[in-house]
Amino acid sequence: MTHSYPSDGITIRPAQPGAVTLILDLIKGLAEYERAPEQAKATAQDIEQALLKTLARIAVAEDCTRFEWSVLDWNEPAIRFYEAFGAEPQSEWVGYRLSGNALQAFADSTD
Repeated sequence: MTHSYPSDGITIRPAQPGAVTLILDLIKGLAEYERAPEQAKATAQDIEQALLKTLARIAVAEDCTRFEWSVLDWNEPAIRFYEAFGAEPQSEWVGYRLSGNALQAFADSTD
């Protein structure tokens, strides 16, 4: 869902990974510019929740029955945050990763 406004030279596009911090900085910077920094009450968690809600709405609109994401097992604040709105941890899948020398060796193998 990209929207372009050619006469203004503006393109609005979906957020990219890592955008939460940039969006929060933009909100706080705008509040500073407007001389009202106390009104910038958004937190990274607020933005993350808004993004997740948007994804949920897209999933529902597209007749998806679920959407999933990952969280590190040690990230207790994120786990509590997700569980607070009904997200449930999954136990069926175990994540695996190939990296470094193992990735190179597997890519180079001829078997």
